[in-house]
Order: sequence, then C-alpha cells, then structure tokens
Amino acid sequence: MENRRHNQNGPAGLAGEAGFTLVEVMISSVIMAFVLVSTMGVVSHASAYVADLRLRAWSSQILQQRVEDLRAMNWAQVSTCPTTFTNAADTNGTFSGFVNISPYQTFGTATTVMQVTVTVTWINRHGRVVNNQLTTLISNRGINKTAS
Repeated sequence: MENRRHNQNGPAGLAGEAGFTLVEVMISSVIMAFVLVSTMGVVSHASAYVADLRLRAWSSQILQQRVEDLRAMNWAQVSTCPTTFTNAADTNGTFSGFVNISPYQTFGTATTVMQVTVTVTWINRHGRVVNNQLTTLISNRGINKTAS
C-alpha cells in the first residue's frame, strides 16, 4: 500500500490559505454595515433636500402665476385686490399666499405705479416656515391698457 500524505493545500492544490478566518469575515461585515448605514443616511438627507427643492419650485410657479394674474387685471381690480390667495392646484393646502400692494410712484395725488409683492409661505419637512416672494411694478394704463 502506498502511503499518501494528506494534501493541506485544498482540493485544487493551491498553496497558501484556502479561505478567510472568522475574524476577517466579521471585520469585513462590520465595515460593510458601516458603509451601508452611512449610504442610507446620505440617501435619506438627499431625498428630503429634493422634496424641499420641489416645494420651492412649486412656490415659484404659484408666485409667477399670481403676478401674471395681477398684471392682467385693470387698475381698479389691482387697487382692490385681496391680500390673501390660494392656488387651485394646491389641493393639500400646502401654501399660504399673500399680496402686499403699496404706492410706488404718484403724480399729484394719483398713484401711477404700484409695487406689488407676492409672498408664498409653507412649512418644510423639518418643520421650518419657508417664504418665497416676488416683487413687481404695475402701472396705470400699463400692460393691460384699460381705463380705471
């Protein structure tokens, strides 16, 4: 009978270690867990940031629409415009809208140009109140060219 020695290099006959030790596997698992948790935190913050940016973009669209509505009004309608507004597309009541109209230029006793500031307010995902505003000038017999 032939005396064969058992080959400890593994079935393929490779020299060196045949696998990882339990300590190496545990250390790599801890590193991978740390990387995974860190990545999830970054993704979470990024999604909250994107949601806040979407609200800001939506508020800008609401502001622009309200300013265009005001520019299309005649002078008497602009002068008696309500100070608050809502947007029909805002079905959840996310935004509160405010209009501030003040005289900008007068000729004698008559106001010829008004400064209109439209503000939209909402609460972001962090519970903070956020404002976005747009200011424009509207003149009597300006863009709408209608008599008051």
